This record gives sequence, C-alpha cells and structure tokens, in this order.
Amino acid sequence: MPVPNLPDLGASSNFILRVTQMIPENKNFLVYFDNWFVSPRLFVTLVKKGVEALGTVKLNRFRGLTFTADTEMTDKWRGTFEEKEISLDGIDIRAAKGLIIDLLLSFQLLNLQNL
Repeated sequence: MPVPNLPDLGASSNFILRVTQMIPENKNFLVYFDNWFVSPRLFVTLVKKGVEALGTVKLNRFRGLTFTADTEMTDKWRGTFEEKEISLDGIDIRAAKGLIIDLLLSFQLLNLQNL
C-alpha cells in the first residue's frame, strides 16, 4: 500500500517508506536495508526527505553500470572496492562494488586508497 504524499514505489520499497515515517527528517539518520528492498527510486525519495540510505544491491540490475571483474579485483589489496555515481532526479546515488558485497548508498564512502 502506498504511503500518503509519497510516490508508489512497489510493495517492498513502500514498506521502507512506511517504516521510515517515524524518523525525523534532516537529522543525520541512516537507514540500512538489504537488496530485497533496494531500488534507486527509494534512495532518491529518502534523500529528498533528508534521510540517508545504505543497502546491499544486485549491481547487474543497473544497465550501463560496469565494474572491474571479480577476478581482477582479487589481485588488488584486501578491502578494495570501486565506487561509481548515478544521478537520478538531481540526486547523486553511489554504487560500490567489493569482492564480497555490493552496496547502493546516498553518501560518500571514504576511499582509503586516496589517503
């Protein structure tokens, strides 16, 4: 069921929107959820409400988004990841690929390789 005054994003994303209604907007809260609930439109909606988001994601669902193959990443140091930016409705969402887990996030990751 859609949340009043918010877009209908489908059952799983609507559930997250309903649960996050109790979170104060623009107060530096971070919501985490797994790939069952993740969609780029959900991230955009949450960011517009002032709530940051982080979730696991299946990156192969994003057309045109390419990352280094896992076989090449194993040759790099432990903890290596790639981060790419996606812009939707003027909101920048980031996708990060590691050897073990892929993430979608609405904030900047700290890239230890650049320290």
